[in-house]
Amino acid sequence: RMADTPPAVERKTVICQDGELTGDIVIGQGCVLHPKSSVVAKEGGKIEIGENTIIEEQVSIVYTGTGVMCIGSNNLFEVGCRVQDVIEIGDENVFETKSSLQGVRVGSGCTFSAGAIAHGGHTIPDDTTLWHHSIVGDAAVRLENDKITPADLSHAREAHMALHTRHLELLWKTLPNFHNLRKAGVQ
Repeated sequence: RMADTPPAVERKTVICQDGELTGDIVIGQGCVLHPKSSVVAKEGGKIEIGENTIIEEQVSIVYTGTGVMCIGSNNLFEVGCRVQDVIEIGDENVFETKSSLQGVRVGSGCTFSAGAIAHGGHTIPDDTTLWHHSIVGDAAVRLENDKITPADLSHAREAHMALHTRHLELLWKTLPNFHNLRKAGVQ
């Protein structure tokens, strides 16, 4: 789709009108795109966003490659995140304020702390927490996933999903009352 064609979106999706959506973009059911968010697929590329993903203010998601950038379901991109040319993002991840990703692959259940940077072709395994350290090329990495038991992971994911679901329900209810919504091509 070119800039003049609305993105394909599923029902129950909230897209605020003053966000930027450019290029071939498919947005799954239940997603929320806040005002001033930006999702851009350059010509020849496509971005597919799974269900129930929240993209907050000033988040920038850009894909300049050919092929498809896949973003899974139930992800949270907090204010000011930068995502560029990411190969793939799994499900149930949290990208905290001003975290930055470029050219990486992210598993599921990961948390990127505020200001965390992941660049340079790395694969971030499932259930990893990246603190305020950078991954650039072969630089030092601090990945915290070896001290967590399977029971801890199960509880953490359940808690994340319960909170994420309540967050979505609140946004579905309140954003339409305070912002103009974008009309999109509903599938």
